Amino acid sequence: MSDFSTQIFLIDSTVNTDQFLKSNNDSKIITFDNTIHHLLLHNKIGHQVSDQYVSRSDLDDILKHSMIYARWYLLPEIKEILSFKDINLGELFYIEFQEFLISFLKRFLEIKRIFTKFPNSKFLVSHSLFPIISSLSANVELVGNVKEQLSIYNKIDVPVKIGGKQLTLTLNTSNVQKIQKILEKLSQGLIKKNQFKPNCNNVLLIDFTTIKYKSLLQSIPNFQLNVIKYDRRTSAVWNIESYSIIKQSHCMLENYSTLNDKSMDLRITQNQDFCNKIIDQIMMKEQLLSSFFSFDNQSFWSGIKTEFVNICEKRFLDASKEFELAEKILKKYQFSAVLIWSETGLLEQIMISLAKKLKIPIILLQHGLYSDSPELITKNKFYGVIPKTSDIILVWGPKFKEYLVENGLDKNKISEIGSTFFDPIFNNMIKPAIFQDSILLATDPYAFMYPHELTTEFMETYESMIKKVYEIASKQNKRLVIKTHPQKSTNEEEIAKQIDPTITVIKSGDIRPLIKSSSLVIVTDMSTVILEAQAMKKPVISVFLRDYYGTPEPFKSNLCQRININDLDEWVTNVINSNDFQNQVILKGTEFVDSYLVNQGTSSESLLKFLESMNNKA
Repeated sequence: MSDFSTQIFLIDSTVNTDQFLKSNNDSKIITFDNTIHHLLLHNKIGHQVSDQYVSRSDLDDILKHSMIYARWYLLPEIKEILSFKDINLGELFYIEFQEFLISFLKRFLEIKRIFTKFPNSKFLVSHSLFPIISSLSANVELVGNVKEQLSIYNKIDVPVKIGGKQLTLTLNTSNVQKIQKILEKLSQGLIKKNQFKPNCNNVLLIDFTTIKYKSLLQSIPNFQLNVIKYDRRTSAVWNIESYSIIKQSHCMLENYSTLNDKSMDLRITQNQDFCNKIIDQIMMKEQLLSSFFSFDNQSFWSGIKTEFVNICEKRFLDASKEFELAEKILKKYQFSAVLIWSETGLLEQIMISLAKKLKIPIILLQHGLYSDSPELITKNKFYGVIPKTSDIILVWGPKFKEYLVENGLDKNKISEIGSTFFDPIFNNMIKPAIFQDSILLATDPYAFMYPHELTTEFMETYESMIKKVYEIASKQNKRLVIKTHPQKSTNEEEIAKQIDPTITVIKSGDIRPLIKSSSLVIVTDMSTVILEAQAMKKPVISVFLRDYYGTPEPFKSNLCQRININDLDEWVTNVINSNDFQNQVILKGTEFVDSYLVNQGTSSESLLKFLESMNNKA
C-alpha cells in the first residue's frame, strides 16, 4: 500500500504559522490554501497542495452540488418547520450557505481522497480541517492555535480618507452596527424631518448608498414624490458630503433608531425564542440531514454541523429583527412602491414577502453589467440576476431586457430606465483621484465564487497576471493602481509589497475617480468597470482568466476586447503610443455604451418620473 509516512500534516492559513514553522517537521505536509502554500515555499519547506487530489470535473461537480445542498430548506420534512411569518427562514441565507459549501466541499473531497490513499497515517490538522478528517479517521490530532478569519458576510470594508490618502478599515459587522447606531442618532438631531407632499406617491428606497446615488437623491425635490430612505447596511449620513446630500434630497430617513422602541424589543426577543425552537426542531431531523448532505457516497453532515447551526442562529437572529423593522415601516407609510437592488438578500426577501401581502409593487433595479453567456444562466438564476418575484424590473437598456425576455420574463414587466449610478459620469461630475496618468487594474478574483477559483493554480495565475501588469506599467513609466472588488479582496496587498511597495492597492471606496485619473483600465474577465471606463472615454481591456464563464456580449461583439495576458504588453503599447489605435478602442467602447445604456445623464430623472407616474398614489 502506498503511504507517505506515519504522519501527515493537513494545514491551512488558519493555523498559527509561527508555532508551526518552529516545530520540527520531518513529516509530509499538504496545504489547503494559497497563503500557507506560499509561506512554506518561502521557508523552503517541501509540501503538496491539496488541489492535486481533485480534477476539473470534480470542481464542476462541487459547484453543481453546492447549489443543490444550499436548497436544503426545501426538504418536505423540514420546510414546514422553517416557516416563520409565511417565509422560509432557510431561504434567507441560501447564497451565503452555498458559498460556504463551495469551499467546504472542495476540502471535503480532497481530504477524503487523501485518507483513501493513506488510510494508515496519523493526521495532524489545523482546526478548520479537523471536523472533516475526524469523520473519516480516529487517528487525528489538532496542531497549532487557530487564527480567526471573518466571512465576507460578517465583515465590512470601510473606506477612510486621511488627507489625500485612501485607507481601508476592515470591521466586523457587530462593530459596524454599533457605529451605525451612533451615526443614526446624530443624523436624527442634525436633519429636520421633511413635510409630506399631499396626494403624491410614497416610495421606499432600500439601502441606496448616499454618495453612490447622489445624483438620484439630489433630483428628488424636483418631483412630486415622498421618498423614504431606509438604511440597514450602512448609515445614510457618515460625513459632511453625505450629510449635505441628504439635506438637499428632502427625503425622510428611516433606520433601526427611528423605528425601534421597547415594544419592538420585546417582540424581537419573542421572535428569537421562537427561532431557537425552530433550530431545536431542525436538529431532531439529523438523520435526514445526514442523508441529504452526502457527496461522493459519503455524508459530510458531521463536518458542517457546527457551522450550519452557527449560520442558522446568526441569520435567524437577524431575521427576528428585520421582520419587526420591516413590518413597522410598511405600516407607518402607505407605499406606492418598494425599490430594491436584489431579490436574494435576507432583508430584501423579507421586504418582498411583507410588501406582497400589502399589494405594494416591488421594483427591482439592475445593479451591474451581468454576464449573458449561456454558461452562466444557471448561476444567474440561482443568484437572482434573472429575477422571479419582482413586479417591475427597471433595466439599463435594451440589451439586458432582451436577455431577460429570452430567459422567460414577461417583457411588459421590464422598462428601460438607464442607470442613475452613471449619471455623474455622463454629466462630467466625477473628480479624478490623486493618481494621475496611472494604469488601473480592477480585479475580481472571486467573481462568482467558483470552486475553480479556490485552487492554488488559479491564484498563481492571478498573481502572475498582477506581476505582468506591473512589468508592463513600469515599461511605460506608469504608476500601477490596483482596485479590488468590495468585500472580495484576496492578498493583493501582500502580492504588491513583494513586487514593488510603491504599487497602490485600494480595497474600498468609489472606483470612478480612479478610472477618471487613469490612462487606461485593465479588468479581469467580465466587470461593470468595463462600462464605467468606456462611459468615461477610457481605453479598457479585459484579461482572460477563466474559460468557464463563456463569452458575454461585449466580447462577442468585440466592443470590448478580451485577450490573454501574454498579448497585453502589445495592446498597452499600442494604446499609449498610437492615438489612432487608442481612439479606435474608445470608439468601440462608446458604441457598446450607447447600445447598453439609455437615458445617459438623465436616468435619475427618468426613474423619478416613472415613480411619480405610478397610479397607486397614497
